[in-house]
Amino acid sequence: MSLFILLAFIIIPTFELVVLLQTGTLIGLWPTLTIIILTALVGSALLKKQGLSTLARFQKTVHNGELPLQEMFDGLFLLIAGILLLTPGFVTDGFGLILFFPFIRNCLLKIISTRIQNHNMFTMYNNREKADQHEYQKETAIIDGECYEIKTKINKSDIKDPVRSDPS
Repeated sequence: MSLFILLAFIIIPTFELVVLLQTGTLIGLWPTLTIIILTALVGSALLKKQGLSTLARFQKTVHNGELPLQEMFDGLFLLIAGILLLTPGFVTDGFGLILFFPFIRNCLLKIISTRIQNHNMFTMYNNREKADQHEYQKETAIIDGECYEIKTKINKSDIKDPVRSDPS
């Protein structure tokens, strides 16, 4: 974890600064700033378009009664892409733009899911029949609870006026 923090806060900004300075000396200050602003604008437009389509797919999947894992990971990768594109610099912009390609996101999802499956972090089932067959599901927990009926319509006779009510 400390290596990740070192990488995130020291090495990446230093590398970005070197690349920005080299680009600035090659093409000049204003073209460099223009490219940085254009990548932020293009990235935000892509993020809006793909984010809305991912949200629509998420809602459709949930409406169909399925677990929207693909859509959740797509949303997570798009969030990371947006953060990388808001960070000034060419390297982070490049990684952010790469995350907008669905092929790359699918490859990352496969890598992450195989790592999770290899480490046996959790087991998930889509239907009840498979869950009932699992040995851990045989000890079913019973949750005790109470319920109350809530009236949605109030009759005028149910309302008591505290000023006019007779205490006797």
